[in-house]
Amino acid sequence: MSVGDQLSHMLSNDDTRKSLQYRHEREEVPGVISDYFDGEDYKTLKAMGMFESPDDIALALFVDGFVNQKKYTDNYMFQLAILPGKVKDLDSFLLPIVDEIKSLGEHGLIVKNYDGETIKAKVHLVMATGDIPQEKKKGHVN
Repeated sequence: MSVGDQLSHMLSNDDTRKSLQYRHEREEVPGVISDYFDGEDYKTLKAMGMFESPDDIALALFVDGFVNQKKYTDNYMFQLAILPGKVKDLDSFLLPIVDEIKSLGEHGLIVKNYDGETIKAKVHLVMATGDIPQEKKKGHVN
C-alpha cells in the first residue's frame, strides 16, 4: 500500500484520527521541549503555513537495515518497503516514496470517513534518518 493509502485508512478511523490530531491538540508549555512539536523546526514550518489543519500529518522516515517486527509495535508506524539483499542504489527505492510524500504535502489527501464526513489533510516529511549501517552507505556518517 502507498503512503497515501495507509494514511487514508488511519484518518478514516475516528479513534486513530483523534490520536493523529495530537500535534494540533497538545498544549505547549513555555520553556519546555518535550517532543518535536516544541522545537524550532516545527515552529518554522508552522510559520511557513504548514500544519494549518488539525488533520495535517507530520511524518518521519526511518531507513533501517533490519526490521524486528516485535520491536516496532507502534500503531502509527508502518512499513513502506522491503529491499532485496544488499542494495547498491537506495535512492531508486526511496525516490518514489519521497515523491509521493511531497505530493501529499502539496496537494493533500481527501478522505471520506465511514460517517460520510470529508477530511482534508496534508502530509509533511519532517525528518528522515536511519540506522548506522544504512547511513554509512549513504555517506551521512563518518
